[in-house]
Amino acid sequence: WLMNTIADAITRPLGLGSVQELEQTRVTADELRLMAAQAATDGALTPTGRGVVLAGLTLGDRRAKEIMVPRTRVAYLDLAWDMDRNRQVMNEHLYSRLPLCDGGLDHVVGVLHTKEFLSAYNEQGDTSCLSLIARPPVFTTENAPLDKLLALLHDKRTQFVFLVDEYGGVEGIVTLKDVMDELVGEIGGEGGAPKVETTRAAG
Repeated sequence: WLMNTIADAITRPLGLGSVQELEQTRVTADELRLMAAQAATDGALTPTGRGVVLAGLTLGDRRAKEIMVPRTRVAYLDLAWDMDRNRQVMNEHLYSRLPLCDGGLDHVVGVLHTKEFLSAYNEQGDTSCLSLIARPPVFTTENAPLDKLLALLHDKRTQFVFLVDEYGGVEGIVTLKDVMDELVGEIGGEGGAPKVETTRAAG
């Protein structure tokens, strides 16, 4: 998926259509590098665009744990707490989504949009209702290559992945923005905010 996306970014400006439209095209990483260089020379691809392409081609060389937010820095809501305590956590961390746990990060229930939490809170619901409105969590190994992780985020239509160790314990999280930062650098940084800010509103 990532290779085809990168290839499309190069071939479309050159008027070659999508990779799928090129019959039986099998594009290698080396070929994409050459295509990116040629596209940049011809002015069909900006230097920044070429940089993104080249960064994308090396994503597979890096592992998820290298860019993860470690568990010690992950804010979360918990079914073991009352609604007021969960509300306090939410107020202290201005994120659009937070993990929902049941007794700590090793017992992840799902991912909860803070707007949905506020709706339940305002309706005076208790914590038992939170698990019903949380999105299912997505897990992968902490050693997952970043290109595979990006494909997982795309396939699961999520912005939030939990990384686990060999024993199934949660080691941290990676968000879509964390991966994109590896491609194009910090996007809209919030000076001084922790990296977990990548869970802030994005739609």
